Amino acid sequence: MPAWASEHPGSGLVRSLRSWIAAHPSSSTPSYWQVEAHLRLAEELQAQSIAREECLGEYRWVLENTLARDPQYTRANAGLSRLNGEGIFLHPGLIRRATWGALTERPSDMDRARGLWKWITVHHSAMEVPSTVQSRPSVGHAAVRRVQSSHMNGRGYGDVGYHFLIDPAGRMYEGRGLRWQGAHAQGDNNIGNIGICLLGNFEEEPLTNKAEAALHGLVSSLQRHFAIGATHVVGHDHWTATQCPGKNLRPALGRYR
Repeated sequence: MPAWASEHPGSGLVRSLRSWIAAHPSSSTPSYWQVEAHLRLAEELQAQSIAREECLGEYRWVLENTLARDPQYTRANAGLSRLNGEGIFLHPGLIRRATWGALTERPSDMDRARGLWKWITVHHSAMEVPSTVQSRPSVGHAAVRRVQSSHMNGRGYGDVGYHFLIDPAGRMYEGRGLRWQGAHAQGDNNIGNIGICLLGNFEEEPLTNKAEAALHGLVSSLQRHFAIGATHVVGHDHWTATQCPGKNLRPALGRYR
């Protein structure tokens, strides 16, 4: 195992990787460690938001020298997607901000997303949603607007803190854009952390089958798109002492353990 494999992230690791790659030119069939060196270098450059063109080149090199079924290919593809798309992600049926009536975001009160998306954190809004949400989409739209208003007007956030929201009827909503770091998991825990909020108080009420199915579909799609491992899908209580996401929602996350 190369010495750099045990080094901590930072500029020192970038120097070690560059030196090792220069000293180990690859053939037409590069070894695992040669591919890993290029991949780790790309991920380090991306995490530090430096040398974008070099980062792109390293990801492309990995994609050209690995098979689509390889985990290293998956990581490179996710990194390249993140870098090129600035966090663009579209999921079937996602209700866009203009449709649910989002307030205009305030960029000055948000931080740009940086590095790779590595976590998905699930929350509940702890706000009751009228049962008429099942037949009236406008009720779900209003519930999302209520959460956004509480975050922007009550907490001073630049937008709703979550990237996605789901109502009890299983409707999925576009929240804060993935070009922005979320505001849902306290401080630096938000770095590389996608926030999903299910509307309702799941300490008091049951999780509907429609909402659970929507959650698992959205999570699976995010995992594939950004190469996020199953054990990195957690509840809010993973990061801090809280009842969120609620005793009736928490069991649904057991499939990711």
